[in-house]
This record gives sequence, C-alpha cells and structure tokens, in this order.
Amino acid sequence: MYRLVKISIFILALLLLKAISVRGQLIPENISDTASNNILFQKAISGGVFLHTTGWGLQFRKWDNITFFKQRMLELEFEEIKSAKEKKTINPYFANAKRYVFGKLNNFYVLRAGYGIQNLLNEKPYWGGVSVSYFYYGGLAAGIVKPVYIYMIEYDIISTYYLEYSLVSERYDPDKHFADNIYGKAPFTDGIENIKFRPGLYGKFGFSFEFGDRNQSIKTLDVGASLEFYPKGIQLMAFNPTQNFFLNGYVAFSFGKRYNSE
Repeated sequence: MYRLVKISIFILALLLLKAISVRGQLIPENISDTASNNILFQKAISGGVFLHTTGWGLQFRKWDNITFFKQRMLELEFEEIKSAKEKKTINPYFANAKRYVFGKLNNFYVLRAGYGIQNLLNEKPYWGGVSVSYFYYGGLAAGIVKPVYIYMIEYDIISTYYLEYSLVSERYDPDKHFADNIYGKAPFTDGIENIKFRPGLYGKFGFSFEFGDRNQSIKTLDVGASLEFYPKGIQLMAFNPTQNFFLNGYVAFSFGKRYNSE
C-alpha cells in the first residue's frame, strides 16, 4: 500500500505541473466545438472506482453549480476495508486446499452517503488541459460486518494405517482453528445470517484533477484522505484490538457528463 501512496504523490506532482504550465500556452489556431466548451452547465453526474490504502471502492456523484468556482456535491460510495495485517496462506498438506487469510475474524464493507463542496483553484483552458480543485465531504457511514467462515478438517479413524476426513464449515475461532486443521475459506454466503451493522460517520478531503478537451465530458483523478468513525468498535483480525477509527489515503478515477436541467 505504501507503493500506492508513492504513485499517488507522483501523479499529483505531474498534474500540478501540467496545470501550471497550461497557463503559458498559446491558443491553438484550429479549435473545434468551442461553443459547447464555453457553456456553463448547471449539473453533472459521474461514477468511478477508487483504491485506498486498505481496500477498494465504487462511487457515484451528483453535482450542482453554486457559482462558476464552487459546486455542491452528493455522493454514494461502497467500499471494502481490510486489515493491513492480512496475508493469504494455504494448507500445504492438502493438494486442493483453498487460500484463506489466517486470523481474519470479519469482512468489513461500508456504504457511505455524504454531502460535499468543491472549489476551483485553477481553471482549465477551453481548448483542453487540466483544472485543479479541492473538495471536502462529510456524511453517514453504514458498516456491514460479515463473520469469516472457514472449512475445518475433521478426521475419521478407519484403522491404524488409514484416515478419512470431512470438511465442516464453521465460523472462524482462533482458539479452535489452527493452520494445520483449516482447509480453506468457506463460501461467502456461509454465515450471512450473522451480519451486523455498525452506524458511523465519515469525512474526507482531497484534490481533484479534471482533464480533457470537452467541457461536457468529465474525466477526473482525485487524490485525498478519508477518516471514518464508528462508536462501536470493529475487530477485523484475531488478537488485535477493535477499531473505532479508519484512516486511509486514496486515489479515485471518475467519468461522467455535465448537462442542463430541462
């Protein structure tokens, strides 16, 4: 995940340089679709995917212009949060064993709904380039905690020289399940009736870089950080304390369009 952060910083530096350098460019002689590029559209929608330091997610946004330099934004997001200590392994004593994360107690997913403001710092020239904005969001988070189930190996003694075994799906218990008696991860649907919900809050801040030569089309790269808080702590890994706060850096890629209401 540190590599992701380094790549994000590198991309951020390149886009900042691009945005600054575009101020000194001359207007091209041949410009197409200048009329549509000069229109100030009232609304916009976009969707995309983001990678953060402990997982991934999907996002959808709806924008409204307050002024030329400021937009208010509503967003819906779904994300998966993992522990930084997760590491997949496999039981080496069984040829067809399934990979699993040893010590993982719960899968954690989040639905987020928030309101934000985006402010334009550097306007994109109408013939193309990169515009730079900063944004901040806040809202509600609905945590979904799904217990991890594994296949446990149970041996049946047939004779002194012969053993048979069967696989039993059980909720992972660090006091009962060990590396030598875990066959692998059970289907995700096992234990779905034990899902618990954890209400919380979230906030985030970052910079948005919009690029392209069409004002009506949206192509953006966001770089920022998010913080989530859950009053009732969530335990992801065995023998680790519960967590109330989740802090992540992230990179998001979004596509969409601007339009005027009828």
